[in-house]
Amino acid sequence: MVCSIGGRSRLRTFLFVVLSSVVALSILQYVINKNARTVLKTLDLTQNRSMSQWRSTTTTRNLDKCSEMPKNAAKAINISTELENLNITEDGNSNLKPGGRYWPITCVARHRVAVIVPYRDRETHLKIFLNHMHPFLQRQQLDYGIFVVESIPDVKFNRALLLNIGFVEASKLYEYDCFVFHDVDLLPENDEISYNCDQSPTHLSSAIDVKKYKLPYHSYFGGVCAFSKEHFKKINGFSNIYFGWGGEDDDIHERIKYSHLKLTRLSSKLGRYKMLKHEHANQNPDKILLFKTMKTRHSSDGLNSLKYDVIKQDYRRLYTWILVSINETEIIESEPIHKQAFNSEIVNTKSNYTLKRKNKKSYL
Repeated sequence: MVCSIGGRSRLRTFLFVVLSSVVALSILQYVINKNARTVLKTLDLTQNRSMSQWRSTTTTRNLDKCSEMPKNAAKAINISTELENLNITEDGNSNLKPGGRYWPITCVARHRVAVIVPYRDRETHLKIFLNHMHPFLQRQQLDYGIFVVESIPDVKFNRALLLNIGFVEASKLYEYDCFVFHDVDLLPENDEISYNCDQSPTHLSSAIDVKKYKLPYHSYFGGVCAFSKEHFKKINGFSNIYFGWGGEDDDIHERIKYSHLKLTRLSSKLGRYKMLKHEHANQNPDKILLFKTMKTRHSSDGLNSLKYDVIKQDYRRLYTWILVSINETEIIESEPIHKQAFNSEIVNTKSNYTLKRKNKKSYL
């Protein structure tokens, strides 16, 4: 009887030890996997920064600075919009680093440029854009990266908010000093359009082919524009509440003015772009009203009120893809627009807005 009890006791002890070992191993495996994921994520996030530090301490030590404009700058570029003529593929450009990153190896780039592209359902345009832009940017000997920012499909497209997100996320990865905010359907037509940040915010796409190379109205600031990091922070970035098409470019034009910054616009002979064919999205029905309230919003609606979640960040061969989740209701409610208070002014505002657009006077 004693032996039987002792045997059962030893068996329970043995089973307890085995079970404890299994639990301990499971916990250890979880910790290891979690740490591994953390390490991999950290390596991903610091990949470009580590590369830049390595360049600054080794390969760039004895190199001269690159020239401001390339010797092979072309006054006109042959733009191909046929997919079968694309010469950049996932395996076709050995100069690129993961995430669509590039820097010259024979000289030190004068400008560190992040090209931020807001994106939704434009796969063909994106392929044409990448095929055109990588050679264009490399001819200018820039230290650059292309960032494509996309929101999950259950919210309205918000170009300005995606550009703000691109600015923040690109800044986390590398010490960019210049940010070019770029529509995916616009392609520069000549190499003399310099993709760097001058002494002031610059409107690059001042002359678009479908607009007969004329500025639509004097305050137009859409398409492609360039900001230094300092200037973009000073104006608090774009507004976050323009859901739907239109209005955000006029809003940022006014932000530049209210921040007492000079605005530069390329001449109609220089800032020429080709627009790829596309269907226009639904207009934002509140864009006139939002523009009217810009004065009271610009200091609280922008980079300092940005709300989003990064769902995925992928360093693809030709670009860094950033997929984000946006809560439209939360964003709108954080900066409420009281339509009732402005009802009496909407008609006058709409008339003034229309007259403003008809004014052809520009800064050229």
